[in-house]
Order: sequence, then structure tokens, then C-alpha cells
Amino acid sequence: PGNGSVAGLGMGFWHGLISPITLIMSFLNPVTQMYEVHNNGAMYNLGFLFGVALVFLLLGFFGGRRR
Repeated sequence: PGNGSVAGLGMGFWHGLISPITLIMSFLNPVTQMYEVHNNGAMYNLGFLFGVALVFLLLGFFGGRRR
């Protein structure tokens, strides 16, 4: 987005998946944002939530399998 379009479910999911990386980048570069402010509301939020949940699910699954 940024060219007048609005982020939806798919972009929310993508932004949720890359949120750990963009969090670190936002500390180094204040222009970088984790969350797209030009979104369509509930569907973007749902996608973002699913993306973040998938990241933590995968981290827990692969990180918790050490013995």
C-alpha cells in the first residue's frame, strides 16, 4: 500500500509473519513500521494476528523439540 490501496487479510498475514524482523528494523530505522496504518480494519487485524500466531507456533514447535 501507500499508492492509495488498502491492506487487507493477505497483507496483514504477511506483516504478521515478518513482524519479528520489522520490530528489530524499527529500532534501527524509525521510518520502518511493523503495522500498516492504511488497512481495512478487522480483516487486516485478523491476518496480522494469524501471521504472528504462526510465527510463535513454529518457534514453539521447533524450539521446544530439543532433548
